[in-house]
Amino acid sequence: MAREEGETLIIGSGVPESWMSKNFEVKDMPTYFGKLSFKYSAAIGELEVNISNMPEDRIKLEFPIPVKIRKQKSNV
Repeated sequence: MAREEGETLIIGSGVPESWMSKNFEVKDMPTYFGKLSFKYSAAIGELEVNISNMPEDRIKLEFPIPVKIRKQKSNV
């Protein structure tokens, strides 16, 4: 679902394409950058990401279909 690669957080790795037609959510996944939560909205193909200590330009998406980040917040 998520992994670190150097200074980049990659979200969506390993998510099957069959999941992309339904909403899903991950809460408080531990990462090097802090707890990660994200919520995918299938109807609009967008992802809301919440993480502490992570500049938004260091997040990369690797979902099986194109997905946009709708909103990013810091959990600080």
